Amino acid sequence: MQALLPLLCGLARRDRRADLDDYVAEAWIRIMTFPVTRTRKVCTNIALDCLHVISAGRRRSGREQARTIPDHGVDPWAEAAPGERARDLIDAASRMGIVNRSSRPVLMSVYAEGLGHDRTAQRYTMTPEAVRARCSRATRAMRRHASELAECL
Repeated sequence: MQALLPLLCGLARRDRRADLDDYVAEAWIRIMTFPVTRTRKVCTNIALDCLHVISAGRRRSGREQARTIPDHGVDPWAEAAPGERARDLIDAASRMGIVNRSSRPVLMSVYAEGLGHDRTAQRYTMTPEAVRARCSRATRAMRRHASELAECL
């Protein structure tokens, strides 16, 4: 932590919305979970990981919008279990070519089976970050084609 502090101070000084406490807290988490196989530029990598996590959290919170509760009462999909709905949606997206063959099993594991990114990563020998990225790309593609998917379901 002592070696990281100058880097974290520099990042916090340039960041108007996060302070040094945020960076130090995130650095402790990064230190505890940092892979021992990464032996080059450890301090720089941890500092950049902290910056990435803090700014990613800010990007997510910046996009949140208040939503109103729909007037129509009961959700028409309420009968189906969440995993079943996800499975149907992913299958439809796969048939339509929105989701490719290599992403389909990963999406099924995360959304239909509820394994989460870490366990899915172990299952497919990927990193959790790669699983998140693949899920993010696929869900963005499905959102772009939401009306077509709704018709197909």
